[in-house]
Amino acid sequence: MTNHADNPIVRLWNAAWLVRDPDTLATLVADPYVRHGREGTTRMSPTEFADQVVKALSHLKGTELLVDDLATVGDMVYGRVRMRGIDLDTGSPMTISWLGHFRIESGVVAESWMLHQTDLDWE
Repeated sequence: MTNHADNPIVRLWNAAWLVRDPDTLATLVADPYVRHGREGTTRMSPTEFADQVVKALSHLKGTELLVDDLATVGDMVYGRVRMRGIDLDTGSPMTISWLGHFRIESGVVAESWMLHQTDLDWE
């Protein structure tokens, strides 16, 4: 696997999964940030985004981020990522696998289309 540490998407995933710092998270998305997901399309401020991520992951402790595939075409980044960690409610190890399509604007994530599945490790 290639080290993609400088990629805006990898910085975002690291900040969300491993660092968990809302101030850092807020600097990694545009204002407004547009997220397309199973709940529909949501526009939010960077602070709202950071608060949602921290709240959504509050019962998890991330231990590892694995970037399986990452491709950039123009202002779009496509990725396949696995996040490993611990479910703090049960103490059990867990994996979340993500497929994502992201639009980058001025070095930050402006828009995303994402799907994820828990307990899928497509190594």
